[in-house]
Amino acid sequence: MLEKSGMLYMLIDRFHLYLDNTSINYYDTSLSNEQIYADAYVAGGLWMILQTWLRGGFKETPEQLADIFGHVSSLQRNDK
Repeated sequence: MLEKSGMLYMLIDRFHLYLDNTSINYYDTSLSNEQIYADAYVAGGLWMILQTWLRGGFKETPEQLADIFGHVSSLQRNDK
């Protein structure tokens, strides 16, 4: 329904807010500048995966999608 109404973009703000809150709770401190950008990067990746999944007709299960995101995320970490 969000896609059809042109409001799917509203989810990215929720992703980003969730990541910020999770990071603050996990680290029990205020976010560093690097963590703020890392959270924005992850939120953007989640957003694009969600859009691709939606436009592809939900062919993968949510578990498969999580595995794909986990794999792609690990590739980014290993590039350092």
